[in-house]
Amino acid sequence: MRRAVGFCVVMSAVVIAFAAAPLGTVVANTGVHAGVVRVAPTKKQKTKTKSKAVAFTVTGSFDGKTYNGKASSSTVRCYPSGDFFNAMWIGTVGGSQFSINFGTRTGATPASNANTASLIVNNDQQNGLGANNPTITLTSAQKSGAFDGQFVEAGSSANAIRIKGPFKCASQ
Repeated sequence: MRRAVGFCVVMSAVVIAFAAAPLGTVVANTGVHAGVVRVAPTKKQKTKTKSKAVAFTVTGSFDGKTYNGKASSSTVRCYPSGDFFNAMWIGTVGGSQFSINFGTRTGATPASNANTASLIVNNDQQNGLGANNPTITLTSAQKSGAFDGQFVEAGSSANAIRIKGPFKCASQ
């Protein structure tokens, strides 16, 4: 009878320990630490935040379609090299893909009209647009800057796209 009462007391203590323990805890049931409640470390929840290092705005028209919105991309690939700085960016606005390549001279005395840029819409390499001396500004470390370019089709005013905004170079 004593054993049955003792067993019931022990079982009651175990049930109480489990009931009182919060979820994610472990109760040791053997050895010196029998009945000791241990809290298992909880995992930190990572919150995903998408970096919006690029805020390019695309406006204008191309092949009969009008665009006016911010591009959904956060990556500018930058390639600084001596007195030159080149960059590439791909983004989507209104279901169309825009790809620009732009560059500038960064030397002590860059020549006038040293900035260049080209635009390809929806991978249509044959109908690419060029920008006549776009504005490209860079920080001293050449890790970020701003771009403002008006892309036009030679001899036509029907296809004209303006892309502008700040950028931050992706790590390489």
